[in-house]
Order: sequence, then structure tokens, then C-alpha cells
Amino acid sequence: MQEYLAKLDKTLQEYLVKKAPALPKGFIEFLVAIAPWFAVLAVIMGIPAFLAVFGFSALFVPFALVAGIHSGGFWIFWLVGLAQVILAGMSIKPLFAKQKQGWQLLFYSQILSFITSLGHYDVGNLFATVISFYFLYQMKKSYFGKQTKSKKK
Repeated sequence: MQEYLAKLDKTLQEYLVKKAPALPKGFIEFLVAIAPWFAVLAVIMGIPAFLAVFGFSALFVPFALVAGIHSGGFWIFWLVGLAQVILAGMSIKPLFAKQKQGWQLLFYSQILSFITSLGHYDVGNLFATVISFYFLYQMKKSYFGKQTKSKKK
């Protein structure tokens, strides 16, 4: 899995940083400053939404089963969405600290968003996800550039 993620990262780095036009430095700094707040907003909005969907589905799934409708796909996408909210929540503290881990958690969340967009054939969300990847990769140096290497003893 790590091998595929490394290949994906290399490909996205090539197209979204090297070949794509660079954002102005001030705008990148602005994105880095607001990224943790977007993660907070995603958690604040995501948790009640998923609880509501879970509540509605708990009400309607028994009727769907009686009607012969299978809801396995729904639950898979519900779990993927829940994982996105969890990843966003886990990224908040590292994003405020401008740590590499925060960026990586957002990257994983965006991969899940991309998969969900493909699964739902949601072209609008797919486009928004690609734009999010562009912003994420434009900010990447801000999170990876300040890493300190441990000294050998």
C-alpha cells in the first residue's frame, strides 16, 4: 500500500507542483494558516451529519431489507465518510503545529474523498477534490520543509 501511495504522491507532486502554476507565497501562507480551521470545521459539520444519516438509515434499512434492497454500498460509503471526519480530526493538532503528519492526514482524507466521488459519480465533488489536491500540494513544502533530522548518537 505504501508503494502505491508513494507513486501517487510522486505523480501528484509532478503535476500539481512542478507542472502546474505556483500559487503566490502569501496565498500559500494564508492556506497554511487556515488549514487547521478547515479541519475543525470538517469535524464540526461532519459528526452531526453522519449521526443524522446513521439515525435515518437505522430507521429505513429494515424496510429496505423487507423490500429486497441491499444497503451494503451505503454502509461502505458511510464508513469512508466517517474515516474522512476522523482523519480531519486527527490532523488538527499537527496542522496547528505545521507538522508533516497533519499534511499527510489531510492527504489521506482527500484520497478517501476522491474514492467517494468516483463511487457516487459526483463530478462536482470530484472537481472540488482535484482543486483541494492542488492546494494541498502547493502547501506541502510548508509542512515538509521544517522537519528536523535526528542526530545519530
